[in-house]
Amino acid sequence: MRLRIKGLNLPTLGYGCYGLGGAYGKPPETRVAVRLLQNAHELGIRFFDTADGYGDTESLLAKAFKTCRHEVFLATKMGPGKGGQFNLIQQRVIAACNASLQNLGTDYIDLYQIHFDDPHTPVYDTVAALKYLQQAGKIREYGIGHLPFSRTTEYLKTGSPSTVMVEVNAVSLSRYNELSALLQRHDFSIIAFSATARGLLTQKVTEQTVFAPEDIRSLDPQFRGAKLASGLEMAKWLGRIGIERDKTPSQIALAWVMGKTGVDVVLTGPKDPHHLQENCEVLNWRLDISAQRELDDLAQRLAAETEAEVEAEVDHILSSPLPPCEHEAAKDLIYALEYVAERGVTSLEEVSSLFRHLLSTLQGKPTRPLTHVQESIRKIAGVLGIQ
Repeated sequence: MRLRIKGLNLPTLGYGCYGLGGAYGKPPETRVAVRLLQNAHELGIRFFDTADGYGDTESLLAKAFKTCRHEVFLATKMGPGKGGQFNLIQQRVIAACNASLQNLGTDYIDLYQIHFDDPHTPVYDTVAALKYLQQAGKIREYGIGHLPFSRTTEYLKTGSPSTVMVEVNAVSLSRYNELSALLQRHDFSIIAFSATARGLLTQKVTEQTVFAPEDIRSLDPQFRGAKLASGLEMAKWLGRIGIERDKTPSQIALAWVMGKTGVDVVLTGPKDPHHLQENCEVLNWRLDISAQRELDDLAQRLAAETEAEVEAEVDHILSSPLPPCEHEAAKDLIYALEYVAERGVTSLEEVSSLFRHLLSTLQGKPTRPLTHVQESIRKIAGVLGIQ
């Protein structure tokens, strides 16, 4: 374990506050959320991750651990400002960190992370701000996440980020596979989030599951089409392996990610105390090598099969008339937009702009005809040989 605080060897399982910020529906009341965080600490979790854009979760952590700050490792992230300001100039990085320090009720942050890319600000400028914060004693370590691969590489060469945060689960390994090649050349730890694919791998989601509009999974491409089918198939396998070991699918999913090379922290973030108890049981258990390898092979096979199916679905979305229901049409286009965005053939600004247009339609305030958005994505997809 590379991440340490005053000699304390941190458990591999950490708590992520994304759900507490309302990502999966209405957040719990403050009292309930604070008690949940304290419960996680009692169950053995020491690493707590949040962001300045996760509602008031920084303040929740301040309330939860005001009497035992030295016992926990607090990680937070700098996200885009109001109105989607993708700006990482030195002054803004320092100001954002100071605001998080105040919200967290602490005079130092154990891990401060850059949570987005700003292609207009040189990486060395942002790194200079992070080094200043380190030298000032305001942060102990810094990390990065949600960046294009080329930008990740640039940060690793220019600075010394301790961590790279990335989604890692049995149906989403592409970003992890990219990072694996860098582990031999750079000294960093991987923080893995969404180990259960936002609940898809728990066997609690079916093809008939309908998420509330305020739940991000109602828009998430992982819960549509071939991606959903692949996730449900993987969930069945996790269940079978779990039965043989008297473990739940969630526990197998978490343990498998914990066993991946370079992963030092795996985030979990349930709002249900019973689910938290279930997930924390992996703190004292590891998946055997045979099951680890079996899931490795299965994940690779499903990924290859799903890739071809998703490409065919995207081709159909972009070449066919859109569904008459604007909500369904917008969700289809989000599916296609994510596919092309993940392949790095367009800029963050263009992806963000197109997504905002689609989101405005879903909110009943369209800013651009969906056929125009479809045509824009079609042109991007042409670079990939689709269309």
